[in-house]
Amino acid sequence: MTVDSLVALLPKLRGLEVLVFGDCILDAYLEGIVRRISPEAPVPILEQQSLHHRMGGAANVALNLAALGVRASLAGVCGKDERAALFRDLLRRDQIDNRFIVEDESRPTALKTRVIAHAGQILRNPQQFLRIDQESTEAVPEKVAAELFSRLAPAIGRFKAVIISDYGKGFIHRATFDRLLDLLRGKGIVTVVDPKKRNYAVYRDIDAMTHNHHEAGEDSGLPCETDEEVRRAGLLLLEKHNLKHTLITRGSRGMVLLTRDGEATFIPTFARAVHDVSGAGDTVIAVHAAAIAVGASLLEAATLANHAAGVVVSKFGTATVTAGELEEEIRSHPLRNHH
Repeated sequence: MTVDSLVALLPKLRGLEVLVFGDCILDAYLEGIVRRISPEAPVPILEQQSLHHRMGGAANVALNLAALGVRASLAGVCGKDERAALFRDLLRRDQIDNRFIVEDESRPTALKTRVIAHAGQILRNPQQFLRIDQESTEAVPEKVAAELFSRLAPAIGRFKAVIISDYGKGFIHRATFDRLLDLLRGKGIVTVVDPKKRNYAVYRDIDAMTHNHHEAGEDSGLPCETDEEVRRAGLLLLEKHNLKHTLITRGSRGMVLLTRDGEATFIPTFARAVHDVSGAGDTVIAVHAAAIAVGASLLEAATLANHAAGVVVSKFGTATVTAGELEEEIRSHPLRNHH
């Protein structure tokens, strides 16, 4: 693997068809300046300056794909409300196919509002000091799931990869996961899951999962801090979920790629200013799955994902990386030895 072989993967991503199957979430950022403390209670007073919306949850995975030129489609459920219209507008703006999103009038479109304070002037050391979630985590009703699968079934064969992005909001549960597996069976489509704790028992018979090391510890029931502990936990996860490989992310310690032959490859991260880790997992799974789908080796795919995450954590809020930024990142950080 060389710098040039990694960079050569980037143009192959353009036009690749990938489906993201997961929880649709709308992110709101309410930003303002704090200059004083309230006389009513010991709390800061935020002078609101702006409110803007971005795609969150599985939609952020799709956005990460679209930023790299991938043709992304999103399958999921939203409410039948004004937020759903705003959500679809954002998808259309970024050319993400929304025809597999079904409206469920029994739930609201999930909204996470982050209240962001700037000290003294806008854009100086922004800090999140409150998050407000409006959502339902109830399992999606059968008739809503049936409608979604009736739209998805005729189209599934055109996708080269399916990313299952589970945010624990009720769309993914045993029935919907098993139904998706039935659709995918025998088609040779790369299938990768970003897991949530409530569904560890559900995932099986897929290519890979992308746990962070906390999730890997929870899911395996083993400690997951040292290199050897991570290796042991990862090998157990391969067996438990019948995976071909797994990728465990470790924050500032990079990531570990584990394969069925028992091999563990430790991929270091690159020192850089970390501004915000939110959404980095979405970037990792998007880039890793798409790279495998265009023929990258597992190590190339994981290394490309590692570089992409490095760019994203240097930005504020859930963010994406373009092919140009990713190429610059790869060329400015020559490959280190893995161990």
